[in-house]
Amino acid sequence: MNYITSRTLNFAKEYNPDCNNSEKFLLETSKDNKIIIKMIKDGKPIYLGSKYNVGRDIDNIVSQIKSMDDKSFIIIFGLGSGEYLEKLSEMLRGENMLLIIEPRLEIIKLFLENKNKNFIDNERIYLINVDSDIKDILNGFIDFEKLYNIVMAVYPSYDRCFFEEYSNIFGCVKTIKNNLIIEFNTTKAISNALFYSQVKNIPRIAESLPVNNFKNKFNGKSAIIVSAGPSLEKNIDYLYKIQKNFIIICGLRNLEGLLKKNIIPDFICLLDALDINYEFIKNCSDINIPIVFHESSSYKVIESYKGPKILFLHEASFSKAICKKVDSLYQGGSVAHVCTSFAAYLGCKNIIFIGQDLAYTDDKFHASSASFGDEEKKLDGRDYFFVDDVFGGKVKTDSVFDLFKQNLEQFIKMNSDINFINSTEGGANIIGTKVMLLKDSSSLYRNKNFDKSNKIGNMFASVKDVFNVRDIKENIQKNRDSLGDIKIYIEKNKKVIEDFSLYYIKNKKVKITKVMNKLDKLDKFIHKNVDEFVLINNLLSPIVLDVMYKKEFILNSNDTDNKKGIKISNKYKLLYSSMVKAIDVTIVLLDEVIFELN
Repeated sequence: MNYITSRTLNFAKEYNPDCNNSEKFLLETSKDNKIIIKMIKDGKPIYLGSKYNVGRDIDNIVSQIKSMDDKSFIIIFGLGSGEYLEKLSEMLRGENMLLIIEPRLEIIKLFLENKNKNFIDNERIYLINVDSDIKDILNGFIDFEKLYNIVMAVYPSYDRCFFEEYSNIFGCVKTIKNNLIIEFNTTKAISNALFYSQVKNIPRIAESLPVNNFKNKFNGKSAIIVSAGPSLEKNIDYLYKIQKNFIIICGLRNLEGLLKKNIIPDFICLLDALDINYEFIKNCSDINIPIVFHESSSYKVIESYKGPKILFLHEASFSKAICKKVDSLYQGGSVAHVCTSFAAYLGCKNIIFIGQDLAYTDDKFHASSASFGDEEKKLDGRDYFFVDDVFGGKVKTDSVFDLFKQNLEQFIKMNSDINFINSTEGGANIIGTKVMLLKDSSSLYRNKNFDKSNKIGNMFASVKDVFNVRDIKENIQKNRDSLGDIKIYIEKNKKVIEDFSLYYIKNKKVKITKVMNKLDKLDKFIHKNVDEFVLINNLLSPIVLDVMYKKEFILNSNDTDNKKGIKISNKYKLLYSSMVKAIDVTIVLLDEVIFELN
């Protein structure tokens, strides 16, 4: 029995139903001599499944999951009496996992009394209750690999008897799948840009300071996070008056607009690799404000920026590439999350938000002072919905803003020792924050007798924990040499790859077992280098992700053995050819980095 199921059963054992509960559950025997559950709700009996033919209910479940293959992840809403477990246990094969979601602990408690409970010992079968942190559990199960292999079923009557829970569960799964698809497509679209920035940034990383040097340096102080929402216009002039009393942290989009108002941020944060970031900085790249960035942030910005640089890591594993352990900051999808996380990392006790609309306040996308010709976004009924705003009314938002809001709320929840104040005069309400006007929050939480300029200057002057350029160069050289070895090994096995393909496509006579063994050795050689060198992993992982999960390569249960072989051979031909192309480009890039580090 797996840990999740064991925890659910233990929780059910200790559960004592409320005697005033309008729902009661009883075990009965059906007409075909199987166990069935009768629910009494508001005095009326309802059977969960067929009172006469539970066997037909089992057939119903089986028919709903008939499209499953060896890799399918099966989700069933409703445990019922568990009579279907024997049949489904026999059907599980390959990489199959079965997740059963039961909305009532009383039913799980009854399940523990019947003979079918033994099948729950199967490590592949997971039982959870809706009252659990269901969204986190589903997020843990559903990943890229399962994205197109989820098979869902509902035990008879459960969709009617527990409609609200049923809708929430299936809605939650749909949301997770949609988010994964967005992430999957985004990763494919920007993976090259991320990797390119990552490599191009290495010489600048060698000149920067690790974020570790700044941990708790402003312990107990107050910070203002300046975001680019439409409501920023209501606060920007007042921010000028109070800027000396707070640590001001903003993203690049806000920078030029703030400088025009003579507001000097203390730290600027940069998140992604998008080219538009350079537009935000090109007119003010020679200022002396510390910029907080990660290894995959826009190399165009980092290359041109003349001010001091502070590095945090997007991926902790990148420490191997730069030969130093550097801390990460929370990233919830937008630069505002990084600004907030950095303020918390500095030890700030009070964090005030302005311009953090996370919504289309007055149908606007950004504040006018933070727009660069990209603020136009036409909304129709399919794009937006309404959420609670800071004034108790409603405001337009979309799925992206709402996800950012949820992630920010999660960060706030995780940092309950910090006082978060939302002084944005508009936009979505952020759960976990106190809503206050900026003039009130700034009066209450201002830093008194605060010489922040000297403090920041001294922080940079006293730093000793810097990067070792020689070690970084040697590590990049090892990555470069290893990529060359992978290319040579793939080229040596070109005929093996071709034979594997022709065996299925043209029925060429080859010793397929020998071919498979050679391909297995090739896979192991590549995996060894991927595991050993983080740059190689970051280069090849998106390629593998793109190829492995293409819909045309996914095996189906109704595929013939020959069709499966053709899919697999085409997949590996594309995989290895894509790797060679990427390696050719990357070796040139790494040579340039090594030369620059010299």
